[in-house]
Amino acid sequence: MKVGFQVQQAENGQEAVNVFEQWQPDLIWMDMRMPIMDGYEATGKIRQLAGGEKVKIVALTASAFIEQHREIINAGCDAVLHKPFHIPEIFAALSTQLGVKFIYQDAPVTAISPTSKITPEMMATLPLEFRQQLHEAALKLDIEEIEAVIVKIRAVEPEIADSLEALAKGYQFDQIIQLIDSKREHL
Repeated sequence: MKVGFQVQQAENGQEAVNVFEQWQPDLIWMDMRMPIMDGYEATGKIRQLAGGEKVKIVALTASAFIEQHREIINAGCDAVLHKPFHIPEIFAALSTQLGVKFIYQDAPVTAISPTSKITPEMMATLPLEFRQQLHEAALKLDIEEIEAVIVKIRAVEPEIADSLEALAKGYQFDQIIQLIDSKREHL
C-alpha cells in the first residue's frame, strides 16, 4: 500500500541511528526490541543528534504493561503503538504525530477533532474507576472494552463520552492515554 511517504528501514538499533544521521525523517517507527542496540538506547542516541529533538518517534512494542509505557515515553518516544497493530492505528498515529490528513477512497471523510472538546482537566472529573478502566482498555487496544467504559461515562458526562467515542473510532488510543496520564496524580 503506497500512501506517499519516503521510507527507509533499519535492521537493528545501531543501524537506525546510522540511517538517522544520513537521512533525517519526520517520523521513526521504533521497535523497542532489536538486536545489537534496543529501541530505548537507539531513541536516546537519536535524541542527542542534530535534528533528533524534532523527529517524532513512535515506539512499537508487544508489551501492554503500564510501567513499560511510561519507560518508553521517558526514553524519548512521542507515542506507543502496541503489537499487534492494525492499519487504522498506523494511519491514526501518522495523523496525530505529523498532522497529516488522509482522504480515503472507499469511505466517507469524517473530521475528527475531539481534542478541542476534551481536556485532561475534564477527564480528571470522571470517577476514578472509569479512568482506570479506560486507561487499561486503551493500553490493551481493546475497542470493545473502551466502548463499554464510554457507555458508563455517557451516563454521567455525555460530552466527554462523545469526544472519547470520536477518539476511539479514530483509533487514537494514544490520545486517550495521554488525556488520562497528564492528570495521573488523580488516579
